[in-house]
Amino acid sequence: MATDSRPAEAAAPRLLGVRDFSAQTLVSEELTRVREGHPFSHAYLISGAPGAGKSSLALLMARMHMCEGTSRPCGVCKSCVQLAAGTHPDLIELRVGQPIAPEELKNKPKSVIPVGDIRELRRRLALNSFEGGRRAVIIRQAEKMQEEAQNALLKTLEEPPEGSLLLLLAETPDQLLTTIRSRCRPLALNAWPDDVIRRVLSASGIGKERAAAAIDAAGGSIGRAIQLAGDEAYWARQEEITRDFFALAARSDIPAVANKYKAAAQPERLELLREVDDKLRALMLVSAGQRKDDALSAFPGEWRRMAKEGRPGVFVPLLDAVTLARVRIMNNVNWQAALEQLLLSLMEAKSQWST
Repeated sequence: MATDSRPAEAAAPRLLGVRDFSAQTLVSEELTRVREGHPFSHAYLISGAPGAGKSSLALLMARMHMCEGTSRPCGVCKSCVQLAAGTHPDLIELRVGQPIAPEELKNKPKSVIPVGDIRELRRRLALNSFEGGRRAVIIRQAEKMQEEAQNALLKTLEEPPEGSLLLLLAETPDQLLTTIRSRCRPLALNAWPDDVIRRVLSASGIGKERAAAAIDAAGGSIGRAIQLAGDEAYWARQEEITRDFFALAARSDIPAVANKYKAAAQPERLELLREVDDKLRALMLVSAGQRKDDALSAFPGEWRRMAKEGRPGVFVPLLDAVTLARVRIMNNVNWQAALEQLLLSLMEAKSQWST
């Protein structure tokens, strides 16, 4: 794969603005309504898959809510500058493993948001704000709140302190109590269009070819696209997997490749198979006309020809071969033998499209 990746001194990913959320219809309508002078609701439940932009949206809403300028967010007032730097004293964030309650700080971090943190949140909200203005609360992975913690939050959701905005972020909002969900305005984030992700990556200094590859790999997740674009170890691994699994020249090469991955632990084996599966699905999407041909620039010519000239169904047996390898290793079948069989299936498919 070409390496027109992030330059050494590229800009850090920028903060997303109102315009960036134009592709998220319901979110865009709410942000536009607020920009026109209407207030935010007192609490929102922002949901979406990992990397959907929940944190970016929450920070944007906090900036709009706490901005001291006329164009919200103005980006230049004291509040906007502090929020962008992560230093605003009136932004309270709760997340798993980072307690804020004094008694919780003494204990080993938990895999949930404990009730002590919600009680500490309520205590802080009962005090005057540090800057004498509005406040915002962001609760990440809100579905990880203990049931007791959720019940403790109900009073605040029912009677929020004046000037406070509560933003609950969740990947699986159905895990929250109905009483919590009913007191929040829902904002669901969907998969992002490629052109929006491309614009954000370009503004962050990502080259066109790397951006295109990151978009293909991210599956509509704007956060994952941003993360992958600058992850050189990830791209080096992708090149290695493409070379090992899709560029074999002869059967005699198979044992050496299988031996290379022989010592991989079970989680690493499953991850390797998932990555091979992802590559086959990328080829299938090009074959089905759902991805552009340039998504296959790293593949040998035979695979590009197969994607352009073959039917999408030609990849189904290969996807089945990956599934079979996965089943075999889960059933403790010899890993190296299962891997050699998969490599043989891929090489035989490739050879049918040689010139």
